Amino acid sequence: MANNSMMLLHTLGEVRQRLDPDGMIADIAEAIDEVNNMPSDFMWMEANDKTSHLYTKRVAYPTPSIRRLNAGVTPSKSTTGQDREAIMMLEDWSEVDVKLAGLSGNPAGYRYTEDIAFAEGFSQGIPGYMIYGSGADEEVLGLANRLNALSHRSVYGAGGTGGSLSSIYIVDHGVDVFGIYPTGCPAGLSYEDLGEETIQPALGTRLRVYQSLFGWDFGLVVRDDRKIARIANINVADPTSGTPAAIDNQVIYALNRMPRGTRGTGVTMYCNSDVMTIFDILAKDKTNGNYGWDLKFGQPVMMFRNSIPIRQVDQILSTEAQVS
Repeated sequence: MANNSMMLLHTLGEVRQRLDPDGMIADIAEAIDEVNNMPSDFMWMEANDKTSHLYTKRVAYPTPSIRRLNAGVTPSKSTTGQDREAIMMLEDWSEVDVKLAGLSGNPAGYRYTEDIAFAEGFSQGIPGYMIYGSGADEEVLGLANRLNALSHRSVYGAGGTGGSLSSIYIVDHGVDVFGIYPTGCPAGLSYEDLGEETIQPALGTRLRVYQSLFGWDFGLVVRDDRKIARIANINVADPTSGTPAAIDNQVIYALNRMPRGTRGTGVTMYCNSDVMTIFDILAKDKTNGNYGWDLKFGQPVMMFRNSIPIRQVDQILSTEAQVS
């Protein structure tokens, strides 16, 4: 069953290969991959209910009874529940003065330099929502707000206090944790060249501009919250103040409590540059065999125990509220 489900999941690159690129669309889509790791790591599935995704999960398992001679047992049963994950819609417009673009001598090139900045804006915004989305006001529910208390079985504290705190987020990508996009729509960044249009910059005025429309509609599905984890309360103000050892231990706790029987090869750790510095400190200790570097995703990547990549996502804050 899991293998069949995995066939429905694709990376953004695989989804784009099923579309008909027209040059600029492909260039902008590829730029997203270059500047942003997180959405490219996630597997993606078309939502099963237009702008939301309904899924079923097991919430209780049957409990066997002791069988005694000449005595019966009470039958038990499993229990399932349904949840729905919504899709949030992001949109932005690029408008370039036609005359200004013409003065550059290369209108198409000038437009592209502006449009690629919009792609960068989306690349910075998407992981921010994937981590910190509130789940309210049409926002996706991000990892931080799913893992917002030390009482949660998948949240671990590194002991930091004060205002310079960050987290590591661990995701087991696959059939239980994946991204969704609207039914019948493309996944990832969408781009539409609207050509020349007349707009009104101010009441009573007119201006001819080149217009480009960008959008990205997405949601997150977590069918099993044992497949995500958070190492919270990491003190990044002084990376040498005992924090590395605390992180080392908490990462091991978190990984060992993930379901080993179903854990796939998509387990990935995400942190910002401040926490990556702590990992670098751990890696330089030759007696610590947990960390090293490997060539992955076409670039050197920090690895935990040679199998789990540690990916830098700078939208993860170093000013997180303390998790209690």
